[in-house]
Amino acid sequence: MTPETGTPQVWTVNVTVSQPAGSGENAITGFELPGQTEVDIDEASLWLRSRFPMVPP
Repeated sequence: MTPETGTPQVWTVNVTVSQPAGSGENAITGFELPGQTEVDIDEASLWLRSRFPMVPP
């Protein structure tokens, strides 16, 4: 992650990939984490980006 200060921080994200169930239509159409203010999903590139407000320590 790179915060507004420009100093990169390393975060660990764990993802579990499951086999699709039912139809072959298994596109990610939404993604939400507590506190996020925005999300971008690019299925063609297989990435998603979440934005969070900067919270002072």
